[in-house]
Amino acid sequence: MLSDILLKNIFQTAIVAAQSAGQFIMENVDKALEINFKGRANVVTNIDRGAEKIIISMILESFPDHQILAEETPAVNTSSPFRWIIDPLDGTTNFVHHFPVFAVSIAVEYMNDIVIG
Repeated sequence: MLSDILLKNIFQTAIVAAQSAGQFIMENVDKALEINFKGRANVVTNIDRGAEKIIISMILESFPDHQILAEETPAVNTSSPFRWIIDPLDGTTNFVHHFPVFAVSIAVEYMNDIVIG
């Protein structure tokens, strides 16, 4: 059973990680981008990668045994019942075109049920 205290700690980590990644994104919104394509219409930038690195670092600092599923990083700790699902820059195409509709998306599963996000 998932305790309320643990769930609160996970939730707080998700909030702080999303805010930190969001701050990084906004600080870099007008800077030159390194753009790569993951298919015909799916782009990834250095900002995606940087935001993802910030989020993963913060998660693993608090929950080193949790699994992480992220867009740009190979899966980590795949045997954990906890899985963090991360899209560090949800709306990369909008971001690249300076259309201000994008977000940091973080969810957490526990034993295949979404508990946060």
